[in-house]
Amino acid sequence: MGKGKKKHKHTVALFVRDPRLALKLREALESIPEITLCNPPRHDADAVIVELPLLTPAERETLQALAQLGSYSQVAKATNCSITTVKRRLAQIYEKLKVKSVPQAVAIAICYGLISLSR
Repeated sequence: MGKGKKKHKHTVALFVRDPRLALKLREALESIPEITLCNPPRHDADAVIVELPLLTPAERETLQALAQLGSYSQVAKATNCSITTVKRRLAQIYEKLKVKSVPQAVAIAICYGLISLSR
């Protein structure tokens, strides 16, 4: 990512009624480097607020297509772009999600709700 570019995040709030479970969840999530935890608002003391990397619509479309189609050439055709563009978007996705492979990126994106495998 170039200098001066802002890293976009997707914020998710997990509301947990049991304070002990909320604490355990927070501790578990703190160990994952690509997740940023935020302090919840006062009225939601048991919430665990998670900030996740935000993929652009083009990056999400590319990753969704890769998950379903598998090859760069098929993804390029389906998303109406070049193979070079697919590879550039994939490099940006890897950086944002802190992964090194398509399967890792797909798994993380599914877990974060950024893409789905349903058609």
